[in-house]
Amino acid sequence: MKNLRKHIASITILLVFFCTVHAEDFFAQIEPISERIAQIIVGKTWQPDCPIPLKDLRYITIAHWGYDDTIHRGEIIVHKDVAEEIVEIFHELFAHKFAIEKMQLIDNYFQDNLSNDEIDGQSLAENNSSAFFFRYIGKTTIVSEHGLGTALDINPRINPFVRGKEVYPADAQEFCDRSRIDVPGMITRDSICYQAFIKRDWKWGGNWKNVQDYQHFCKQEIIPENFNA
Repeated sequence: MKNLRKHIASITILLVFFCTVHAEDFFAQIEPISERIAQIIVGKTWQPDCPIPLKDLRYITIAHWGYDDTIHRGEIIVHKDVAEEIVEIFHELFAHKFAIEKMQLIDNYFQDNLSNDEIDGQSLAENNSSAFFFRYIGKTTIVSEHGLGTALDINPRINPFVRGKEVYPADAQEFCDRSRIDVPGMITRDSICYQAFIKRDWKWGGNWKNVQDYQHFCKQEIIPENFNA
């Protein structure tokens, strides 16, 4: 708690940054990590050894179209340097009614008996789109782009991670067929989602060679050598 109070104190000296964009029914709000949000993420997606301090993260609530063809309020956490760009991207996705099934903080999936991989797996299985999560790239000591707040996974069940015959989440094999046009929120090079990120110089995991991470967009691409991307 002592460390938490120290980080909260550093946040309170910040001027509150507020950004709301209105176009038809779109809304978005960018805020520093408040005491309420810190209580949710500290010890879960944010750990004291995270290279990104709480003061450099931003909590965003944002409108998105759901699979039920109605507007939903999503929430994500990203690095402050990409927050405004994320709002621009999601504004564009909203204007084209790109469907996102679910967008909740991954902290909601934490349980004491689960590893980070299992927590991430539960979020993926529910097709939950998420961003910040301090963790390492599998079998390495390299901090994931998610741990830097510069990556997002969008509709991860229908845009799975694929390495040869390995598919993650495991029940997403049917979505390895990337030519399907009947799946809302699928990301391909022709989709508005791909275009909105790429034109702002984000990288897409679907373009990697030996591994395809179709859900993954990142601003600062960090790929282990053995990915051979």
